[in-house]
Amino acid sequence: MQIETLIEGFRLYNSCKGLSPKTITWYDAFLRHLAIFLRKHHHPTEISQLSISHLRAWLHHGQERGLSPYTVQGQARTLKTFFRFAQEEGYLETNIASRLKVPRGPKKIIQTFSEEQLQQLLAAARSTRDKATLGLLIDTGIRVTELAYLRIQDVDLDRGRIKVNGKGAKERFVFFGNRCRRLLWRYINTERPDVSSDRLFINSHGQPLKSRGILEMMRRCGKRAGITGVRCSPHTLRHTFAKRFLLNGGDVFTLQQILGHSSLEMVRRYLALCSQEVGRLYRPHSPLDRLGKAIQ
Repeated sequence: MQIETLIEGFRLYNSCKGLSPKTITWYDAFLRHLAIFLRKHHHPTEISQLSISHLRAWLHHGQERGLSPYTVQGQARTLKTFFRFAQEEGYLETNIASRLKVPRGPKKIIQTFSEEQLQQLLAAARSTRDKATLGLLIDTGIRVTELAYLRIQDVDLDRGRIKVNGKGAKERFVFFGNRCRRLLWRYINTERPDVSSDRLFINSHGQPLKSRGILEMMRRCGKRAGITGVRCSPHTLRHTFAKRFLLNGGDVFTLQQILGHSSLEMVRRYLALCSQEVGRLYRPHSPLDRLGKAIQ
């Protein structure tokens, strides 16, 4: 079977599995670049004739072109998923990508908002809707796409929780505090327009607020607040939520469930971030240092 044909089958397979359109498109783009590379360099395009050397050559080609380490990592993970599918579906006897190593990338420091910056961001919001949007992102750490698709019926003000439709069509309940509850109640009952759409957040034209609109709103608030040194985005609020949740005594398994992560890999990065913060908070309170002149 030609690789282009199997790519189409893989796309249908992932759609039936309920993967998000974004993930399916991401896989498809990488694999089609692989097919173009194979034909351009006169490598086999019959799936059974490919070897791990061909896959490594494609990854190396991306590195030489200056692709970021994270993009090359994504390509490698896509290959492993695609060829595992090919073997499980009977198109290959062995998974040639099973021995493929995912390249290591540099570990970037996750930037988060300080408490003062969060207050400035909320103060810069010019409508009840924007305050409720920011408040919900700060208090729950949900993804911007999850927030954009929230419906009125997903909000339970009595119990202080929302039903979130996450990646892979996996539903989960996420709780929020009393301040967020008041912001949401005020928005729903005093500012949200009476329109046919059941989406929670509506724009000024009566249409559902999209992820792009939320991003732009945050940028405007960040600019008005004069916030610098950190990216004003919903994803930064997600990182900030995770960090503050752990520093306030939350456990990693609960955090994993709240954020909707399928593994603890990302949560471990938040733990490392908190370890740095704990060190900074500890130093002024070192018991030995605070003994004064008792020890010289």
